[in-house]
Amino acid sequence: MFTVVSFYRVKKHHTNQFIALNQQVGVINMSHGAIEHEIYLPSSSDAAAGLTSYLQTGADEDLLFGQITFRNQSHYEEVSGKLKEDEQIQLLTRELAKLIDTSHIVTASFSSEK
Repeated sequence: MFTVVSFYRVKKHHTNQFIALNQQVGVINMSHGAIEHEIYLPSSSDAAAGLTSYLQTGADEDLLFGQITFRNQSHYEEVSGKLKEDEQIQLLTRELAKLIDTSHIVTASFSSEK
């Protein structure tokens, strides 16, 4: 499996809108072949205290965690290629960028294959 994880600092007053837009992105990602696309909030204020501190999340921000799963890295690259051509995903990405400071997004990819 191959997964891409992202941490987002979202102003609390934008959190619901960010989640709704991200869910639309997930539907499109999965229509192009992604296995799973999820967005998460911490289960409690203590659950991600170390991360919120490390990522310097402000008192007026929520820390959200996004995860997209693929079969392997080549599958990720295949889906990403399709997404680059999708006008709807480009529009949603621009809308999401209006809600957050994209320079604060922390993204990493992980593989279960060596």
